[in-house]
Amino acid sequence: MSKFGSYNDTNVLYTPIGERFRYTGPIRGLKDNESSRDNLLVITYEGCRQNCGGRHKTEYYEWENITYTFTTWILPMLGVLLQLPYESNLFRASVLLACRWLGNPVAAFANVLWNIRINGRCAKLADMSEIKLLNAKGPYPRIISEIRDSLFILSVINQYEDRPNIEALIWYALFSRKNGEDIERTELAKRLREERKHGVVLLMVSTLWFFASFSLSIYGAFIENLGNSSRAHALGIGIFLGWLPMLCVASIVDRNPGNSDEVRSMLVEFFNKVHDHRAPSNEKSEGWPERGEYFLHFAGQARRRWHYGVSEKILALLERRLVSTLPQKSIDLRLDSVNRQPSFNTEDIWQLLFAFVFVLMPCFGAFAISYNTPTVGLGCRSGAYMIYCVLACTALGVEAIGWIPDKDIAHRRSRIIFRTAILMLEVFNTIWISYIMIAQTVGGMNTCHCRSAVWGGLRNSGFIVFGDDKQGQLFRRNFEITYWWSIATALGGFPLVFGTGYAALEWCLQSHLWSSNDRKARQGLRMVRRWRKWTRWAYKLLRFCRMLPFRVLTLGMMRAKYPFGWKPFNRKNWELPVRWELPQERPKLQSRSTMTMGVSTGVGGGEESTVGPIEVDNAVKF
Repeated sequence: MSKFGSYNDTNVLYTPIGERFRYTGPIRGLKDNESSRDNLLVITYEGCRQNCGGRHKTEYYEWENITYTFTTWILPMLGVLLQLPYESNLFRASVLLACRWLGNPVAAFANVLWNIRINGRCAKLADMSEIKLLNAKGPYPRIISEIRDSLFILSVINQYEDRPNIEALIWYALFSRKNGEDIERTELAKRLREERKHGVVLLMVSTLWFFASFSLSIYGAFIENLGNSSRAHALGIGIFLGWLPMLCVASIVDRNPGNSDEVRSMLVEFFNKVHDHRAPSNEKSEGWPERGEYFLHFAGQARRRWHYGVSEKILALLERRLVSTLPQKSIDLRLDSVNRQPSFNTEDIWQLLFAFVFVLMPCFGAFAISYNTPTVGLGCRSGAYMIYCVLACTALGVEAIGWIPDKDIAHRRSRIIFRTAILMLEVFNTIWISYIMIAQTVGGMNTCHCRSAVWGGLRNSGFIVFGDDKQGQLFRRNFEITYWWSIATALGGFPLVFGTGYAALEWCLQSHLWSSNDRKARQGLRMVRRWRKWTRWAYKLLRFCRMLPFRVLTLGMMRAKYPFGWKPFNRKNWELPVRWELPQERPKLQSRSTMTMGVSTGVGGGEESTVGPIEVDNAVKF
């Protein structure tokens, strides 16, 4: 900048070279004040290129600015990244998993939210099975404890890839007292709780370091360095990565086992015992999978693409049985919604939108602060953030296409093509975000080409607004710095606070399910019920707002002849219509009793009801 001029206390002084290459055209983002131009040092792009060593000649930041960005943003982000749930002794898998989290954050966050929702539904059903014993001080009765264990095992199973047609076996093994495996089921739940990783509270508290850095940096940027270009780009880094702590906390809540292979072995051993307990003559008629490896790979925290889990259908059946017997007050208080069509759940759509908005909002915030900090326009910094968003959305779109059924999926040809394309996008996007962090930290984008913000325009019309970091009031006075910095901070801070708060709230509401101490689980459940009672109005309002758009959109579909293979739910007797699409020569499934325990339910001083046996021929057929 010294080649072209300098700032003093009142105005700007141009050198002869600066006068020669002084820019006289319109300046983007300048306030409506003709006298503002005389207070700024503005040079043409051609002048910078000729006198600063070329268009790509880099002027790196001073050591003070590098250490500020590195200690304030980069180190806390690395700490958050290392807290994500990796698996030991799997270096290649851990690297690819990090690429998936960094390169395709929307899909990763959506998968984590889906599993958190499944765990929450299991916790709600465990809560509803123990309503009558609210004020009891002793341990759980045997029946209630068995239901709690079964639902916890079901939540663990949902994190593993499974073989086809395994729903009937899971239903019989977990929710039937006639299978002779009650003791083994209780022992399995105990061992699974021991294998679950602990220290969730400590890890969640440790992420507060990033919140402290974020708050202090915002305070410093707005109070002391408002208008400082180097501080603006450092703040842009923090806003850009605001979704990473949110993903980390959600992954911590969706806790993975300490040894996933050991847990899979325990599950396979238990289900083999249940399989052997059934009469051999009934195996083929009931369509059970063959004895062997029922569960394949651990898929929790978005490790496996296109993994949805097997628990959705089973939980939907349990909820329907409860809804048919519970009073409405109990349903409103504890059960948010009942999924009456397992093939389409509106909550999944909302959670996907939640992940999409809360991941991309910080990226848009970083784009806004880089675009509107002089020189105003689309340049290397704002363009880099835009490219990352485009790549992340492209990876999400390709993965969404992979959910569409295809005849080649049976031969895995389509999935291999999609998986390869997504992997390449994720790896490239991870390399790209690493480049952004390094370049922004050391000043790798501090070139004539990047500072002129000529993306999408003519280079001949490009210009550079030079500023003095010690006089940030120049930019504050002549540009809308305060306005755009405030918007960018809100876009980055809102998802960070509310997304992390949502994950922490779900952990508080679900923790009684996996607690190994029955008394502490009872105490936690009592606190959960107080919370639901106090916030009942909020849950009902959110439920109404969530369902209203889909009710409006599907109003015409209800009168059509079942588009997309959808069939309406039979509300008369709470049964799910069965639509067979299997070959005709396959024997029809026989009905069997799957739950013979009576579960007492009710509300504090209100009505009571009992969830009795569930017959497959009256409820559902797998």
